Amino acid sequence: MTVLVYPVFKLARRAMNVTRETCFCLDGREELVRVTPEGAAVLRSSGLILTVDQISRCTMTYRGSVAGAGAQTLLNGLHYLTAGAASFARGLNDTPKIIALIVSAGVLRPQSAVL
Repeated sequence: MTVLVYPVFKLARRAMNVTRETCFCLDGREELVRVTPEGAAVLRSSGLILTVDQISRCTMTYRGSVAGAGAQTLLNGLHYLTAGAASFARGLNDTPKIIALIVSAGVLRPQSAVL
């Protein structure tokens, strides 16, 4: 399913001019980074090449807006929403198993377990 959906979202992102950029936090401000084909990270503002320790502090962000909302803010919200939905589904799936264990341990009567 993802193989079919991901390319559609990627095309939509490009059509809305939402760009993916790598940035490096330096003294409380974000500096944009260009990644070369060889894998080196270069600061766009000065052309300095980052070291391995500095590269580990780089982050990927999305610039632009979707329906008036910031793209990165929207993406973060969707991640929280899907994580919550997955957590709820897992908990809902495990509840009958937990009740069955409690009933089989004799802590709860079967009549009380079925509501």
